[in-house]
Amino acid sequence: MRVFRLALRGLSAVMAALILAGCMGESVPDGRILIKNDSRDREYNILKVSGGGANLTLAPGQTGLLPKGTQSISFSRQYSDHVKRYRVQCPKTLKSGIVIKLINVHVNRIAGGCTTVSASR
Repeated sequence: MRVFRLALRGLSAVMAALILAGCMGESVPDGRILIKNDSRDREYNILKVSGGGANLTLAPGQTGLLPKGTQSISFSRQYSDHVKRYRVQCPKTLKSGIVIKLINVHVNRIAGGCTTVSASR
C-alpha cells in the first residue's frame, strides 16, 4: 500500500509539472515573432518595439505579435538619463514561431537565427 501511495504522489507531481509547463508556454504561429516584455523593474520598464510595419508599446507582462516576414526589429527602453536601443536582424523565413525577450536581445541569444546587430547606450 505504501508503494502505491508513493507512486501516486510521484505521478501527481509529474502531472502538475506538465500542466504548469503547458500553461507557461507561448504558442506562436509558424513564421511569426512574439515580443514579450518580462521586465520586473519598478521604473523605466516600458519597451517600444517596431518591425514589419508594426509599432508596439509593451508594459511589463504584455506581449505583441509581429507580422509574418518581419526581418528587422528595433527595440528601445527609456531610462532616466538615456535610451537604450537595439536592432535585431532575422532571416527572411523562420522555420517556426519564436519568442523574443529584451534579455535575449541584450545577450544576443535569440532563437530562429535572429541576431542583435547593434546596441547603443
